Amino acid sequence: MELQALINNTAPLAISYHGDTLNLSVFTDRMTPTKKVELDIILDEDNEEQKDSTVLFLSEVIDSWDLVNKGEAYAPTYENLMQLSYPLLSHMLREVSSFLAGRANPATN
Repeated sequence: MELQALINNTAPLAISYHGDTLNLSVFTDRMTPTKKVELDIILDEDNEEQKDSTVLFLSEVIDSWDLVNKGEAYAPTYENLMQLSYPLLSHMLREVSSFLAGRANPATN
């Protein structure tokens, strides 16, 4: 097994938000124990003060998405994610974390 191949595995995830769907490609094997602890802290303290931590986490686990800005591709970079509202970011974080937790549970794979 090649480490780089393992950490670059992705899976699709569709997230509904205000009647629209955002389609993501999420890295499935990047949830380290340290990242899990960081994620638990962010989720426990879910508020606007956690925006930087939320954006950093999402920018590390989202490979790509179908979000565009004025018809142009809008990459899921830290800088671009910081432009999104905290309610959307919080929703994305919960959806992504739930998806990754489900993939980590062998009973659901």
